[in-house]
Formats: sequence, C-alpha cells, structure tokens
Amino acid sequence: MLMSSDTAFDVYLNTFTEGLTQIRAQSRDSFHNQLYFSNVISLMEQYLSNLFIFEITNSPESLRKLASHDKFRSATVTVPFALNNPIDEYLIHSMKALVWHRLNDVEMYYKKVLGIRFNISRELLKQLELRHDLVHRNGHTLDGDKVDITDGDLDRCIALVEPFVLDIHAKYVAQKS
Repeated sequence: MLMSSDTAFDVYLNTFTEGLTQIRAQSRDSFHNQLYFSNVISLMEQYLSNLFIFEITNSPESLRKLASHDKFRSATVTVPFALNNPIDEYLIHSMKALVWHRLNDVEMYYKKVLGIRFNISRELLKQLELRHDLVHRNGHTLDGDKVDITDGDLDRCIALVEPFVLDIHAKYVAQKS
C-alpha cells in the first residue's frame, strides 16, 4: 500500500514508538529482556528500511541517486536480465535485502540518496554487538560467556536507539518541509 510522503514517515515513526511503548509496558525478567532488547534493534531496522524503501519507490530522483551509488554504478547486468527485469525493481529488491542494522553501510545509502548523516555512537554500536550475541549465539559471547540483559541494560538500549531514530526522522521531515 502506497501512502503520500506526508503520512508515510509518520506511520513508520509511529510503528517504532508504539513498539517501544509495548516493550516498556511488559513485565521484565532476564529471558524476556533478551527478546525485548533484540526487538528494539529490529524496530530501528524496520524504521530505517521502511523510510528508505518508501523514498526510492516514490521518488525517481532518489532512485537515480541510489543507482549512482558505488555499489550499483559499476554493476553489470546481462541483456536478457535487463530486458526481463525493470532496473528500478532490481534496485528496490537490493535495498529490501540489505542488512539494516549494519549502520555504517546503511548510512552510506542515506547520505548518498537522502543527504542524511547518522549520529552513530560507540554505545549504539555496542548495543548492536550485544543483540548479535543474543540472536546468533543464544545469549552468549564469542568466548561462551552468558549475556544477561537487566532492566537497566534494556532501558539503556532504548535510550540510545530512540534518539538515534528520532534524529533521522527530524532530518527527513526537515528535508520534506
């Protein structure tokens, strides 16, 4: 479902903030805190992905900027592929397949296409590393140590991710105004 740009970015932000509200309202214990912690990062990824894909889907200028990104500028496609697959769909599909928690990679696209720079702190990157341990190592570090997520850890994650997303949102809204 396509929405006007006046409402789309608000819908994406509302989804993000409603998710945080639900997490804040849950009863907490170590097991559930791991899930909530991972979900905070997933909410951020969803916001970043939805906003970017909406923009390139609805703005030919943004799609052209994406096409001139280093990743695509030197890409080669076969003639049969080009004849049977619209290039815009190829670009959009590539963005849908992007790993949206790799913030340094994602920022390059946001900077090139939207002119938006991220305020990525070391602490935010540490939250992404913790999430990786929770999701891909079942709550253990590379050394096998258990990762416990306390209420304070979860609150700290939210306190880092929320202003990060709100900053991007404010920059996007300012551009569109």
